Amino acid sequence: CGGGTKCTFELGKGQRRLTSHLEGLSPEEPLHDTACHEWCAAVATQAELLLRELQQQAGPEVWEVPWCDEGAPPKWRTVSLVKQGAWVAGERFGTSRALLAAQAGLRPYEVSFVRMPPQSLLKHSANANVVLTAHLPLRLGKGTLCVGEHQRELRVGEAVVFDPTYVHFMANNSGTDADIFACHFYHPGVREVERYTLLLLEALIQRLQKTGLFSAASLAPSPGIDVQKALKYAA
Repeated sequence: CGGGTKCTFELGKGQRRLTSHLEGLSPEEPLHDTACHEWCAAVATQAELLLRELQQQAGPEVWEVPWCDEGAPPKWRTVSLVKQGAWVAGERFGTSRALLAAQAGLRPYEVSFVRMPPQSLLKHSANANVVLTAHLPLRLGKGTLCVGEHQRELRVGEAVVFDPTYVHFMANNSGTDADIFACHFYHPGVREVERYTLLLLEALIQRLQKTGLFSAASLAPSPGIDVQKALKYAA
């Protein structure tokens, strides 16, 4: 690990990578009990409906190639519905939007449909413990989710919740495409004031990066840059 990322290993749990950590969030486990998140069961019952809407509305133009820092772009594709807590799919996927809006206990950070080609791996990293991840298979022949030292067989219509700060990957072991409903949501222990603060900081960082005045890697001011002036430009 590098760049300010802290790596730990705990027997029975596995490797964990953290760049930011909010104290007091529990449990600190690779896999979480789906029953503790009531909205998961409600969304899971609508797996067939979500798949039908995806098949009807997701033309080739809406699929995105996810960003990757490992060189070659990954083989899996996404259709983004929510980014930074805001709906980004426009007028598309109205059924999915209504379903998400009806879940009172859900505070989404990012939500998307994911399509994995046959015999492929999906590797994703999230190094902040304020967000958990739920994967709901919509179409899948045979698949596996590995989180830390734990492995779970994936089944259509059954959601799995896990802590993405543990090293993890998902495998489509079948000979056909797999479609997954992926939801990254705020940990129930994160207070609203903390959630809004994190969103504000993220938006500010993105604005500062776009000005070219700050390094995207460290956000350290370039030599001779007036910090107050930079903040004024970002406002």
